[in-house]
Amino acid sequence: MMENRGLLVANDPANGRVASLRSNCERSGAINVAVTRYDGRRFPAQKFDRVLVDVPCTGQGMARKDPAVLGRWSLKRSLDLQRLQAALLKRGAEVASPGGTVVYSTCTFAPEENEAVVSRVLDQVRGLSLQEVCVPDLQGSPGLSEVGGSAFGEEMKRCARYYPHQNDTGGFFVAKLVKE
Repeated sequence: MMENRGLLVANDPANGRVASLRSNCERSGAINVAVTRYDGRRFPAQKFDRVLVDVPCTGQGMARKDPAVLGRWSLKRSLDLQRLQAALLKRGAEVASPGGTVVYSTCTFAPEENEAVVSRVLDQVRGLSLQEVCVPDLQGSPGLSEVGGSAFGEEMKRCARYYPHQNDTGGFFVAKLVKE
C-alpha cells in the first residue's frame, strides 16, 4: 500500500521471529522496511503516523487451527498478559504523532485482553479517542461494553470482534485509536 515509499519499521523482540519477518518483507517486495528487535515497552522515542500494536495473547482465536490452545487458556494467564498488553499499547500511543492512528489487535476473545486493555489505556493516556473499526470484506461484531459485571464503556462498541464462524477464519479483535 505504501508502494515502497516512506519508512516502515517492523519490530519484534523475539530473535526467532525476526528472520521470518525479514523473509516475509523480502518475499512481498517491500524494500522500505527497517526490522528492529526492541522490547516494545521501551521502543526508542520516535514519532510515527501509524502504529500497529499486535500483542502477545492467549490466542483463543487460533483454536480452529490448534484446538489445544483452549486447554492452555486461563483467567490468570489472561490477567498476567493484560499488564504487558496495556504497557505495549500505552507505548504505541506515546510514539504516535499528533493526528496519528494506533491499531491494537489480538487473536483472542478474552475481554480481559481486549476491551479491558483498551479501556485501561484510554483512562491512562490523555488525548486518545476510539474510532469505529471497519475491515472491508469481513463481517464483524462490535466490541463488548460490559462482561460479567465489568463495565468497559459504551465506546468499546466501536472496536470489532471477528469470530471464526463469521468469515471462515481464525478469530481476532481490533481497536483503532487516534491521538490528538
